[in-house]
Amino acid sequence: EYYNLSLAISYKLSPTSLSIATSYNNIGIIYRSKGELNKALEYYVKSLEINNKLSPNSLDVSDSYNNIGIIYKSKGELDKALEYYNLSLDIRKNLSPNSLSVADSYNNIGNINNSKGELDKALEYFYMSLEIFNKLSPNSLDLAGCYNNVGIIYDSKGE
Repeated sequence: EYYNLSLAISYKLSPTSLSIATSYNNIGIIYRSKGELNKALEYYVKSLEINNKLSPNSLDVSDSYNNIGIIYKSKGELDKALEYYNLSLDIRKNLSPNSLSVADSYNNIGNINNSKGELDKALEYFYMSLEIFNKLSPNSLDLAGCYNNVGIIYDSKGE
């Protein structure tokens, strides 16, 4: 409700501003949390369109790609999810190659590869993620989750 109010006010003032893109993104998050994936996707795409127009190759665009990837993953469309996760990763690597957001992208791509049964490729991405998490966030739940993902792969491989 409040995101819609924010959107209405922002839209009156400037129909293509970054604040509208943020409102669209936030509304998409709400729809995703409610399991309304198509509606969430609609709002994430609206956010992406504005972000691409006003701030191309920015973290906002990267986050939009990542959110769209999340939706496709949730819908079981793994190749589309991978496409959007890779678009997000490319921007994140260009802006800050050894950042936590890059580690998150590697982890997301690793999860997709795991889901596709491409276990060695998944491990490759999980290890890249681990390297960054170990340096920047050594006592985090993200690091623990990534170690868990590596364990899942080795378990799946019977090792």
